Amino acid sequence: MYYPRSFLKFILLGFLLVSLPLVYALAELILSLDRLESQGRQEVLQAAQAGRTSRLLYEQATTLERIARQHLILEDNALLDEYGHLREDFRQTTRQLAALPLEPGSLETLEKLADRESSLHNLLTAPGRGPDVADQLADGYSQLVDGAQSCGAIPLDMHATGADFYAASGQKWLLGPQGTGALWVHPRQHDRLRPATPSYFTYADGHVGPLREGAARFDPGSLDTTVLAGFAAAMEWVERLPGGRDAWLREAAANSAKARVRLASVPGASVQDPGGPTSGLIALRLDRHESADAVAHLAERNVLVRPIPDTPYVRVSVGAWTDDADIEALAAGLESLG
Repeated sequence: MYYPRSFLKFILLGFLLVSLPLVYALAELILSLDRLESQGRQEVLQAAQAGRTSRLLYEQATTLERIARQHLILEDNALLDEYGHLREDFRQTTRQLAALPLEPGSLETLEKLADRESSLHNLLTAPGRGPDVADQLADGYSQLVDGAQSCGAIPLDMHATGADFYAASGQKWLLGPQGTGALWVHPRQHDRLRPATPSYFTYADGHVGPLREGAARFDPGSLDTTVLAGFAAAMEWVERLPGGRDAWLREAAANSAKARVRLASVPGASVQDPGGPTSGLIALRLDRHESADAVAHLAERNVLVRPIPDTPYVRVSVGAWTDDADIEALAAGLESLG
């Protein structure tokens, strides 16, 4: 048995014995911190990977939707081949994202997305696809309507259109300045869409977090207040006229009807009527002249129309501002072509 030879050695030995648990605890703490650092680094890398993969998945899903829509319109089978190649990339990205430690809610959303795409793919590639299948395919995607030539020209009920998103130009029938417009977003899409350029006005009370109620959350990061004021002034000007917007639209419809009747009486001219409700846009076919030649001839007489590209038609725009003299000037100019 060992006995210390001095009191000092005895104190030193006691100190060492007491220090051993502390040294062990310190070593364990260092190892825990190292493991925590490694775990934190791994979680950061996984979060970054999840972000990159999510953005890639969104881009692929958007491209798949675009190709599907093109195929529905063009019925080009080559687009199905392109869809198939991109679909493999989409499915691989889905598997990569599912392999990450996602929250249960995120994983469930991912599974629903993959199932929905599979269902749409089966419909898209179904042999002998009929109108009912085409309708199901269209219903499987969000509906975006280009309303550049309708908003301000005809009465609109946004909910009745069935659109998820309805885009309108401000400088056309709404008489606003260049660079103005609007996007109507159906309430069912408010929580599915994220602002591309968020700003102070995107969030409730200006605090980053909860978004503002309604579609105002989708306003861009900055607005040109000058053109916005001009847009508002144009809208208010029509509303303050006798009868307001409703009377303005009725006047436009009446002028369009008169123009169609008068133009149909021009020799060699025929008004193309697609049927159904009409707007102030009139497609006029000239049997004896090229559309570009007719447009140039009318411009010399201060009558402004335009050719419809890649078609034999001339486009005539008739609105509430058009009067009988304008219609007669157009008809007389066409008749002077001979």
